[in-house]
Amino acid sequence: MENYTPEKHGIVTAIRLFYENDRQPMAELAFCFGGADIIEWTNISQREKYSKGINGYTFFFDERQKNDFESFKKIKENEMKAVHFYSMTTNSFEGQGYHMPDFKTFENYALNHMEAIKIADNKYHLPFRDSYICLEDVNFRQETYNQM
Repeated sequence: MENYTPEKHGIVTAIRLFYENDRQPMAELAFCFGGADIIEWTNISQREKYSKGINGYTFFFDERQKNDFESFKKIKENEMKAVHFYSMTTNSFEGQGYHMPDFKTFENYALNHMEAIKIADNKYHLPFRDSYICLEDVNFRQETYNQM
């Protein structure tokens, strides 16, 4: 939608969050005066132009994979796990991804969201790149990020 304004199009009454191709977070925004628009939810510039129309009365419908919120609250820093990326060729660390509350959530994410192929216990090949992922302790040290 070009040149959105709440006065012209109405406030955003509802936002439906979903994955496009099981990978890209998207949002469908419904407007008070009718009509809708679909944006990439993670693209700040696309989301920002609608920010004046989103308020405490906007309904959110999240159709993405659900996790138990309580399991995230109970995680302590020394128990936190994250998705780690490694090169299939060199086995070198490539980076740290999403935090995960437990292995079951990670495995569901790897197989269903990332469409990874299990190649060993806690080792999943990403078919769209020369990498594999596994679930490991979060590395809070700065040198981890200097490797990326």
